Amino acid sequence: MARPFAEVVVCLEPCWPLGRGRRPASGRPVGQAELERAARSLAAALSGFERATLVVTGDLGVGRDVLAVLWPAVHKVTASSEEIAAVLRAAGAPSVSFAGEPLAGSGLSWAGAVSPLEPAELLLVARGRRLIGSTARKVLGPRAPAVRAYLQRAWIRAKTDLARARNAVKPPPPG
Repeated sequence: MARPFAEVVVCLEPCWPLGRGRRPASGRPVGQAELERAARSLAAALSGFERATLVVTGDLGVGRDVLAVLWPAVHKVTASSEEIAAVLRAAGAPSVSFAGEPLAGSGLSWAGAVSPLEPAELLLVARGRRLIGSTARKVLGPRAPAVRAYLQRAWIRAKTDLARARNAVKPPPPG
């Protein structure tokens, strides 16, 4: 049976999906057993593809034993820096490269063309908006979603009120 998708690329970031942070529901730290279970689940999902590539954008903060579960299902690993690539090589990752190396024999380099986090062609205003959003999430902590929802409702209300005011029937001028 032919597979509709032969390749997959998954980005692993610090604390995601193999998080060392806190679980949102309980607030307790993620344990070793949960990390291993997440790695096994991810490996099972990756093994359903002919080729799987992992892009690692920072120190994952997990042990070699957790990462070793992924390697049989992965064909290539791309790291965001040479330091991260060295750590992954030491952990036994297959075919490790980092973002500054030329693309597989093409002579092209994707340093500057794309970062592990976003395409370089994003507008500076979008980058500023993302920075403000991440800062607000850090400051507000678990209240961030509620504050965002409140601000969205207030913005929609303000736009609706403005549109109503513009479309309101104005009385004819006296005269």
